[in-house]
Amino acid sequence: MGAFVVEPTSWMTGEELDADIARRLAAAAEAGVREAAIKRAMNLEDFDIIFSDFVYHPIDSTDAMYFGAAKSAFASALDAWGNFYPPGS
Repeated sequence: MGAFVVEPTSWMTGEELDADIARRLAAAAEAGVREAAIKRAMNLEDFDIIFSDFVYHPIDSTDAMYFGAAKSAFASALDAWGNFYPPGS
């Protein structure tokens, strides 16, 4: 069974990011991943997804940014994967 895991590390420093900030941004990212999966009728129970190495800036790091970035990254990965492993192969 798949899981979403949050490792609250900062990409720039490797240090632990504030847990509340990491949880909030990871929740937005998870929503983006789920939206990309729903669009492709994918069951996320087949995946373990780890959110870590957060790029964080107090002004520019918004929930919407993390939602969009995660959705786009996951969709791109699935599309590339689909080119090599088409459904039913």
